[in-house]
Amino acid sequence: MTDSDDRRAVPSVEHRRTLAALARAVRLEGDLLSREPALLRQQLINRLRWDPEPATRALAAGADPGPGEYSLAGLLRPAEPDGLLRVLAAFDQVDCCAISPDGTRLLAGGRDGNARLFALESGREPVGLAGHGRMITSCAFHPHGEFVYLLDRGGRVDRWRYDAERAWHDTGGASAGASGRAMSAAKDRIVVAGDGVRLCDGRTLEVVRTLDDRSDATCAAITPGGALIVAGYDDGTLRAWPGGDDPAPGPAVQLCTTGHTVTGCAVSGDGTRIVAATADGRLHVLDAGLRRIHRLDDPGLGVVPAVWACAGDATLDRAVSALTGGVLQLWDTGRGTLLGTVSAHSGDADAVAMSPDGSRVVSAGQDGRVHIWDTELFGDAEQEPFRKLLQHLWLIPDEDTVAAIDAYGITRRWNTRTGEKSGEFETCRRFCGAAATTPDGRTLLAVDRGTGLQVWRLGTGQEQLHTLRHPEATIGAFVDGVIVSAGKDDGTVNAWSLTSGDPLWHLDGHRGLTTMAPDPDRGAVLVGYTSGAVALLDAATGARTVLRPGDDAEISACAVGAEGVLAAGTATGQVLAWDNTLTPISTAGAAHRGRVRHLAAGTARFPLVSAGEDGVILRWTAAGAAAPLSGHSADVRNVAVGDRGRLVVSTSDDRTTRVWELDSGRQVAVLPLQSRGQLVAAHPTRALFTCSDDGGITSACELRRPS
Repeated sequence: MTDSDDRRAVPSVEHRRTLAALARAVRLEGDLLSREPALLRQQLINRLRWDPEPATRALAAGADPGPGEYSLAGLLRPAEPDGLLRVLAAFDQVDCCAISPDGTRLLAGGRDGNARLFALESGREPVGLAGHGRMITSCAFHPHGEFVYLLDRGGRVDRWRYDAERAWHDTGGASAGASGRAMSAAKDRIVVAGDGVRLCDGRTLEVVRTLDDRSDATCAAITPGGALIVAGYDDGTLRAWPGGDDPAPGPAVQLCTTGHTVTGCAVSGDGTRIVAATADGRLHVLDAGLRRIHRLDDPGLGVVPAVWACAGDATLDRAVSALTGGVLQLWDTGRGTLLGTVSAHSGDADAVAMSPDGSRVVSAGQDGRVHIWDTELFGDAEQEPFRKLLQHLWLIPDEDTVAAIDAYGITRRWNTRTGEKSGEFETCRRFCGAAATTPDGRTLLAVDRGTGLQVWRLGTGQEQLHTLRHPEATIGAFVDGVIVSAGKDDGTVNAWSLTSGDPLWHLDGHRGLTTMAPDPDRGAVLVGYTSGAVALLDAATGARTVLRPGDDAEISACAVGAEGVLAAGTATGQVLAWDNTLTPISTAGAAHRGRVRHLAAGTARFPLVSAGEDGVILRWTAAGAAAPLSGHSADVRNVAVGDRGRLVVSTSDDRTTRVWELDSGRQVAVLPLQSRGQLVAAHPTRALFTCSDDGGITSACELRRPS
């Protein structure tokens, strides 16, 4: 082989990135492929079609499916999160990251004991730093940028020199304790937290002072000049020490209640401002005396996620926090205001770093990726959080249109052929608590909380048909030309004519009515209650037929299946069913482990499909449940049946939407999502589906059947 031949044999940067994407896809699909190895080629191609790297997507797009394989075509491709500049594949899992003082280099450390240096702006192929036998838990640059430091789980510290082309081991093997959890570097000192807080010499790496021998230190930070040291602990306390060779203990403060760990801390270059993150979902901004300036959290998130890491610019005027579920939030620490939010990783983000000028953020996640962000382009905080909370998602079958309504009542439509947005309008005056559509997808009912019902006709534009007064309404449905709504808290149920908007009837005494499904064949609505009761309400008269009295097992979902089958799922996992004569069908012993999340109509063979928080999908016959559709690893939020009853589509907290053949139970495709699955809808006659995730991103895909 000649020298030129040898040079040609070296993979290009694009080639190496594609190989890394392929390895990542194999790892992510490992569970499915171990059970169904015949799906290897098809599923890897499908997953790579949604990879962040353009070259990888182009390669996958040109691959034809093999014999008997489905292919997944992205008609409406998920948008990249606001502000995302670059995605770097680093390790199977990345546990730490840092940005150089001049803002040009990125250092990331992995669970496999290796670290890599990247060019921050270009993401140029990295310089490797290998040799640690244990997981690297923390990494840092020297304030002058001449060294990098790596800390492993066993408390060993190593120092490396580097240039543009390579890195070499300079000093290492020094132990800063029996365990190492976090590290920060000053010009001639480093501070290590683990089974104590220890100050080490920056050149020899030997311990020069033990500041605290408590075994529950979780994080530490030191100013570049070494004037101030702070450390956080498992019990929610933060402690500070003044700099110097023999620092005496400084002030301490309890940031949160015991049981909520201090997960990260940072200190400004001049030592006047401190930011600390805690597992109760907050960032704390303090002065050098540990007096609180601001406590930052986002009440709009609804739930309280843990904050796993934090970082700031050189002055700590801005800080970034990493929350449960891979969410990043950017804060103005001086004013205590939220500047932006992005959904960053498919899994928690274990580490974040910010460039000294505050223009770039780096996040490292459990998904093995390092993301580089432009902070000026972060998601607009003014749109958070309800823009991401979709209340209803549907297809307009004869229009190639996907539509969604969010909690602000804003309805958006997209053309599935072009991916372009085809319309956007406001449907509600206040807050959309629920929504429903007619089977053709052209009439929309939005439950405007505190106001009533807003009814719209969708065509080439949109036309408001009615505003119906029912301020207590929490749910609604269309059936047989009638609009029915119910108020869970006040127990009222109202009905109106869809054509005229005139009231038809009113009922009281239905407190706790939480779920509703139209039954057009019977001209009724199937309803379920928190008491466990299930009933049919006649759409024309409001007459009530009780199918099941209450027994304190809350009804969590209901549906009208094929062949006139009625079904209800409970919060304890039971699926209840009645045939077309309203005779109960025995389903004893075949239940989900946990809440039934959703029910969908199937076919004559399988009249009903159920999804549960146990991650299982069940197909039901008159005799009970068939073999489950297994593949999801977490709570299945939504399920639908489409393509003339051929396909089942589901979406889950495991950040995937999955597709099965209903009759065979064979899993045929998986679509990776950026965050937890939220809603799904399927076209009644085509192999076309749409889904959304908790980040508010809507996708649409069409399955091409094997020839």
